Amino acid sequence: MRFLFLLLFFIISSGFGTNLVSPPYSHCLGIRKARQFHLSLFLPLERFDDPQGIATIKMVSRDNPSKKEDDDEVVVYGVNSGRNQIIYNISMKGLDAFGSYGSGKNQFKNPKGIACDQTGNVYVVDCGNNRIVHLYNPNQKVQWVKAFDGKGYGDIGLNSPSQVGIDINGNIYVTDTGNRRIVVFDKKGKIIRTIQIKEIVNQVLFKDRLHLLLSMEMRNGVFQDLKMNV
Repeated sequence: MRFLFLLLFFIISSGFGTNLVSPPYSHCLGIRKARQFHLSLFLPLERFDDPQGIATIKMVSRDNPSKKEDDDEVVVYGVNSGRNQIIYNISMKGLDAFGSYGSGKNQFKNPKGIACDQTGNVYVVDCGNNRIVHLYNPNQKVQWVKAFDGKGYGDIGLNSPSQVGIDINGNIYVTDTGNRRIVVFDKKGKIIRTIQIKEIVNQVLFKDRLHLLLSMEMRNGVFQDLKMNV
């Protein structure tokens, strides 16, 4: 069981720029990095194409508090941008893919970042459509909920958004790269506030109630941490 999970994690995370500590041989049978061959074992018709964001969580719906055997079982979501889809594990023994090219329901256009919470909410940055897609995973299969971009609330809307994060209250933080700002949405997709910044921000990290805005694409090439309470 543990071997299967690690193999799934390697399949989804390979190519996503993630640094992993090599597990013991007994957990992975020597597989340190899964490639197209391994993906094809689970999803024969799929292939890696411009992998982007990755997110993982221990879901409440998959946890049995009375058992220790499932304590290491998590869900891993990976954005396979070139195929306009996300790849995720539906169990410890299988993978699934969600999405196709387009601008409608169940579709993406050049998706980037992704974030999730333990109750099953998944948020994908649909960069090419300048919107955030809200998905829901009740236990195994991802379902479409809605898409939002902030335009209906007197705002100019998103412009080439890149990354997304969720705080402990369920608010959604989006790096609106084209408009050089952070946009904060509530659970319903309504804008709470915007944070204008001088540099282009590409990633949002959180720690407790302190939100760290990490600038990853400054024009002068210098990295800088921006700390503020929002």
